[in-house]
Amino acid sequence: MEDDARAREKGELAKVEAAVCLNARQVFSVIQGDGAEDLSRFNSALFWSGIAAGLLVAALVWMLASRDREPFLVILVFTWMIAAGDFSHIVAGPVEMAYLMLDG
Repeated sequence: MEDDARAREKGELAKVEAAVCLNARQVFSVIQGDGAEDLSRFNSALFWSGIAAGLLVAALVWMLASRDREPFLVILVFTWMIAAGDFSHIVAGPVEMAYLMLDG
């Protein structure tokens, strides 16, 4: 009985590992695409895009301070707005560029 449970556990673990590897490949291809897209944009466009994203984050902090409950929904909406607006990010941008540099 215990061996069957361990075998099922190993099978489930193998499924999770396969899904993680598959998703990692997809994540790397998305990072590569985003980095290449950022390279095609002008520096001034990236700068002003970062300013707009910073204003949205500041508004997010202001909204969270004024709300007592349900911060998840506010964070979700503001995160979606930043992603939908294709704004640059001070951490994600350099990570994408470093990946492109290391990838060749």
